[in-house]
Amino acid sequence: MKAYGEPIVVDFGDKPRVAGISAVQLIETSSITAHFANFTNSAYIDVFSCKTFRPHILGLFCKKYFKADEVKVSD
Repeated sequence: MKAYGEPIVVDFGDKPRVAGISAVQLIETSSITAHFANFTNSAYIDVFSCKTFRPHILGLFCKKYFKADEVKVSD
């Protein structure tokens, strides 16, 4: 997956329960969006690509990169 342009990253939220960082990165084959929730210390990452990829391999990469305790993958 190759990035297209710079990512958009915004840290926002008036209330602690909804505060966090949202990010969007366009890629040559579609986009990656991510939401990081401060209150729950959770990350929600969506990778959409017209090019074939293995969601479970991506899940393992994210788990290792973000040092997560667990990961749930939907394909």
